[in-house]
Amino acid sequence: MGNKILKVNRFLLLSGFILIFIVTTNSMASFFGGYLYYIFYQGIYGIVLSIVVPLIYVFKYEKGNLNHLGIKTITKKSILIALIFIVFSVGGQLIQNDIAIPTYKKILCISIPLIMTTFFEEFLFRGFFQVRFEKYFGVVFSIVLSGLIFSLYHLGYPSFRKINSLLTLFLVGIMFATAFKLANNNLFTSFLVNLPNAVLTYLLNPKMFPNFTMETASVSFVTIILVMVIFIAFINKDRNLNVVFFK
Repeated sequence: MGNKILKVNRFLLLSGFILIFIVTTNSMASFFGGYLYYIFYQGIYGIVLSIVVPLIYVFKYEKGNLNHLGIKTITKKSILIALIFIVFSVGGQLIQNDIAIPTYKKILCISIPLIMTTFFEEFLFRGFFQVRFEKYFGVVFSIVLSGLIFSLYHLGYPSFRKINSLLTLFLVGIMFATAFKLANNNLFTSFLVNLPNAVLTYLLNPKMFPNFTMETASVSFVTIILVMVIFIAFINKDRNLNVVFFK
């Protein structure tokens, strides 16, 4: 019993530190801009805090693998749940708002950075945090806590620091967390639910986001490649990993 409490306290402490570091790092990225933005955002927040730290924790400390981070077989159920949530969330926004169809270049500029950011968010807040919150506190509290820290992490973005924005993000985070759980903690589902929402939110409120350019897309593409290399390195070290990615 005492050992479990110690593990819970350690993980809560780690979660708090990661959240504080992310908010600080993203704030510095927005403050400095330029190439320092990429170092703080893609480098420290994205690769180090969102990818490397969870991987090291799970592989080294828990002796687990990617299955314990939501990287599971893509099933018909996970696809169906993703489609239901996408229709519900994106459809609701489209009914209430009109958007101009972006150019091909604009789509390219916004899609790659948002694919990158969406994966960072889902891997960290759902695959890493929520799975362990569920283990320690149960399903309902893990969903609420996942949504809460997802909302608070946006304090690192100056445009999202209003109370109404944080409350909206809290509800959105709960939606992502619910989709993740309904799909048997499958990261594929929450990622697919998050990405269309991120793209639509950008198209409806572009001023709330950084200015995405071809340079941003290029750096984000390189970051995605680096993340893939990191995953391959961890997979090669895991002799027990046997994942069929689609069934």
